[in-house]
Amino acid sequence: MNVETFEHAGLQVSIEYDDMPCNPREEFEQFGRILYREGARYTLGDEGASPEDMAEIMKDPGKFALPVFAYIHGQTALSLGGFECPWDSGQSGIIYCDRGPDFDEEQARKIFAGELETFTDYLNGSVYAYTVSRETTCEHCGETKSETVYSCCGFYGLEYCTEEAKSAAEYAAREGAPE
Repeated sequence: MNVETFEHAGLQVSIEYDDMPCNPREEFEQFGRILYREGARYTLGDEGASPEDMAEIMKDPGKFALPVFAYIHGQTALSLGGFECPWDSGQSGIIYCDRGPDFDEEQARKIFAGELETFTDYLNGSVYAYTVSRETTCEHCGETKSETVYSCCGFYGLEYCTEEAKSAAEYAAREGAPE
């Protein structure tokens, strides 16, 4: 399904929903592990765990763990900070990692936040693909046809996909795309 189409660097760019997105928690290596409340109605992480198991991990000095909050109302949002709505939000679990010898807590927080943002995009269907194409007109009959120059899928977040599509169009315009 087409999200938007625009011209960039003299080429047509089409952004579409990725109709077969990968679950980033299953397909890609993750820094943090998300535990969500066992028996919850929604799968909001890597595995279910009891509140006692999560509390134990939070206290473990060899682990770095932060609470994960969810807001579910039409769509889902996961965050390291709470949400203002008392009815549709609350703590859904934790995200944690092992502390290594050169562990940087601030860097870990940034990575956790990015992982939650990517997973939120996946949960909401905000995964996109782009196609960059060139339109050509036949000099004999005047028929216009569109030829795909580049295409790629699996972008979590519309802004990221749009940036990458523009970059591909600029590259194709500058370097000359395959004929």
